[in-house]
Amino acid sequence: MLQLCPKHDVQYPVSCPHTSQRSHICIQDSKKPVSCSLLSILVEEDGFEKDGFRVRFTEFIGIRQCRTCGAFGHTAKYCDDRDNPQICGNCSMLKTENHSYGVPKCKNCIMANEKLKRNWHTIHSVFYKGCESYLRQRDILVKRTNYGN
Repeated sequence: MLQLCPKHDVQYPVSCPHTSQRSHICIQDSKKPVSCSLLSILVEEDGFEKDGFRVRFTEFIGIRQCRTCGAFGHTAKYCDDRDNPQICGNCSMLKTENHSYGVPKCKNCIMANEKLKRNWHTIHSVFYKGCESYLRQRDILVKRTNYGN
């Protein structure tokens, strides 16, 4: 049974398909993280079902990407190019008064193709979440994260 307490305590009895016993998910304080092993089980098992509702869990992975220059690893506040005009998210050209949107080009994928000898598609916005450079940055961040295992 779902129980809500003043501290946002949430308790769900959960039937795990791989075991015969029942267990509970208890989130006592939203500022404390859920244990890594529990989170990995919930993500792996596609969440759990309660009273006909499916509760799914995903892990949020935040990638820092500058809105001024489009590069990864910093935000606009700390950008070396913050005095220059912002780049167009579509064509990666500097936004000026007479800027016209060109063909979408991702400057991160263009640079990766040159430096890393990749063959990534470049015809997409620099802020596209399916961008190969973005996905590579996400994979690097995941590999560097200590999940306590």
